[in-house]
Amino acid sequence: MPPRISAENVKAIISTSLEGSDLDPFLNAANLLVDYHLASSGEFNESHLAEIERWLAAHLLASSVELQVSSETVGGVSVSYTVPSGGLRLNSTTYGQQVLLLDVSGKLASLGKGKVSIHAIRSFDD
Repeated sequence: MPPRISAENVKAIISTSLEGSDLDPFLNAANLLVDYHLASSGEFNESHLAEIERWLAAHLLASSVELQVSSETVGGVSVSYTVPSGGLRLNSTTYGQQVLLLDVSGKLASLGKGKVSIHAIRSFDD
């Protein structure tokens, strides 16, 4: 399915110098994740999915090209950026936090969390 949102939809919530098709990778990635994890569940209508997709695309932008400023200093000019690490980490940007709020199913919040299993071996001697 093509993205539910446009570059203009995303640019309405995040400041970026990217234009038009430069935003396509972010729109497509957000669409892919929303389609795969949320659309088939039937829990969300199309407008809700579009809103999640918009904030997720902004999160992907803020996690790579448009890093969020975490601190500023005016005298002596200094800027620090928030640099997300370790998977989607939706809580690492304000845009991702909005995704967490909108995704009432919690499915996107669980992405990147590996499942652990333990298998006991009775004995190595057979």
